[in-house]
Amino acid sequence: MKRRIYWLMPDLASARRAMDDLVWARVDVAHIHFAGPEGMDMAGLHAANVWQTSDLVHAAKTGWVVGSACGIVVGLMAALLFPIFGDGPEWEVAVPVALLAAWWAPGRPA
Repeated sequence: MKRRIYWLMPDLASARRAMDDLVWARVDVAHIHFAGPEGMDMAGLHAANVWQTSDLVHAAKTGWVVGSACGIVVGLMAALLFPIFGDGPEWEVAVPVALLAAWWAPGRPA
C-alpha cells in the first residue's frame, strides 16, 4: 500500500536534497512529486499535477460511500415506517426503495 507523505521544505535546495535522499533510499522516482508556488523553477524535480495535490478523488469516494449508506438507511426507514399498502411494514418494498435511495443519494439532484 502506497502512502502520500508531505514535507514542507524551506527552499528549493532542501527539496533537491530530499529528492536525492529518497532516490538513495530506493524510492521509485515515478512516485516522488514536488509542489510549489505557481511559476516556480522546479528544474531537477518532478512537479506534482493537480490530481496529486488535491484531495478530490478521496473526497468523491468518501462522499459516494457515505451517501449510499445514508440512502440505504433512509430508504429502508421510509419503506418500513410509511407503508403504501396496509398497516404493517412492507419488506418486499423496503429493499427496492433502499436500493433506489442508495443510487439516487450520491450526487444526484433532487
